[in-house]
Amino acid sequence: MPLFRTRLRVLSAEREWSQAKLAAHVGVTRQTINSIEKGRF
Repeated sequence: MPLFRTRLRVLSAEREWSQAKLAAHVGVTRQTINSIEKGRF
C-alpha cells in the first residue's frame, strides 16, 4: 500500500490540492486522506 500513499501525495502536489480539497473531490474526510498519507488506513 505504500505505493498508493506515495502516488496520492504526488498527484495532490502536482495539482496543488490541499488534503481538504482532495477529500472533497473524492468524497471522504480530510482525516481519511491524512490517515492514508500517514499509512494508518
